Amino acid sequence: MKDNDSIKEFNSEDYSELFELMFSDLRRLSKGDKETFIDLYYNRDDDITDFKMVAKNLSETGSNVIIIGDAGVGKSSFIYRLYYDSALLEELKLFPIIIDYRDFQEEGDQFFFKQTVIQKTKEYLDFIGVKITLSECQNSNLHLVQKEIMDTSHEKKKHLIIFVDDLDYAEQRELFPILKFLKPFARSQNVSIVLSVRPTLYKTIQRNDGTFSYYFTQHVRKIELRHLSLHHIIAMRLAPVLAITNIEHKGFLKNIIYKLSMLKSEERKYIRVLKKLGVKNLEDLKKIQFPFTEEYIAFMKNITSNNIRECFNIAIESLMYILDHYEKLENDIDSETEEVRKKITNKMIVDLFTKEYSKYTLFDLHEIKNINNNSLYFNTLEAVQKCRKGNLDVNFYKSLEKLGHKEEDVKNALKLLGRKSNRFLSSNDFTYAQDYTKEPIKYRVTKKGEYYLSDISEWPEYKDKFDSTNPSKSLKSIIEEMI
Repeated sequence: MKDNDSIKEFNSEDYSELFELMFSDLRRLSKGDKETFIDLYYNRDDDITDFKMVAKNLSETGSNVIIIGDAGVGKSSFIYRLYYDSALLEELKLFPIIIDYRDFQEEGDQFFFKQTVIQKTKEYLDFIGVKITLSECQNSNLHLVQKEIMDTSHEKKKHLIIFVDDLDYAEQRELFPILKFLKPFARSQNVSIVLSVRPTLYKTIQRNDGTFSYYFTQHVRKIELRHLSLHHIIAMRLAPVLAITNIEHKGFLKNIIYKLSMLKSEERKYIRVLKKLGVKNLEDLKKIQFPFTEEYIAFMKNITSNNIRECFNIAIESLMYILDHYEKLENDIDSETEEVRKKITNKMIVDLFTKEYSKYTLFDLHEIKNINNNSLYFNTLEAVQKCRKGNLDVNFYKSLEKLGHKEEDVKNALKLLGRKSNRFLSSNDFTYAQDYTKEPIKYRVTKKGEYYLSDISEWPEYKDKFDSTNPSKSLKSIIEEMI
């Protein structure tokens, strides 16, 4: 940071807690600090409008709602945003309760999930003036609340809406028992279930049981969450810390200026937070140019398959790195706004995300090489991509064998590359909640896998780090010969 031709030295550790707050999981914030949750929430105006449209007649129809979105797209944040919108719920005459499966994720905690549903349903019955006494028997209590819910008059004060979040974390042995437990609520005209799921779970319910699909995925109102602009989410989170004022997007400029003005008052939320965290030289910190170029944002999205939580981990580490190396960063000038921003180069990316204790690391496609110095993971990804395109699935293993890879090793590579933690491959023939593999024809390369093959593996800095001695041979020439 240059100030009168001098460079301000920052200790990034002083800001680590601040960045953790700015990019924290909103699900955690929603329970601990409603104000901060609302401040940091990126407004999904279109999606909230969609919810209003599907929910406006719930009190008459008792329909159920399913919210579909990829991992990290912001389903939990959206659910809690609806749950906290008292004005919206009042307008729709809804009485909300929220059940978060992640709170009951430990093995054997299905009991406590059910117990919580029963207890919160009793609170609704108390609200509408139906008094019941719960016993020690969970099944008896379940039948009791279900009976009272079913018998409730349509002249009720408010319609019960049950938000069920993070059911994706249920193992397969837990998923269907929980759906069975929820089914009587789902079929009641006096209750609406709002289920938030990833596409995989949606398809699992669709294909595994006709009864469950009828109530939870078919005869329901659907909301598919759009992917948000990662650039604007990050800018929104950093606006109270950095002097960002020139991002125009659907009233975004006004929002950022307002949030910056909040810092002027000692009574405002961010001032209190900053003081609590011991951040004293905020004015110096504001001199940092917004450090995330469009290219770096694209890297963050592609490397995480658009998972916002993982992008936030990258943002935190990047900001820590920027404070420690600010004077070494190159300048990048935006072609449209002529804004000067600091640029993180590919070499810095490789250094940053291969260091020890990194929260998010680059995957080493060349980690395992055979006696011919050919990389197992790299070549397996190539084969899935190129064999499928060339209709050469029958020659999948033969083509890899020409590079020295054994069939057993390739099958193990398929399993590893398809795991949720890696997400390089996805299977069209899946079994939920477990790693599962069939023939290579069932696999396709994900966007993340494509990005590694077409971009990252070609970076000279990546090759120097992982493939510098005896570089791996590509499968491309072999495939072309076979075609």
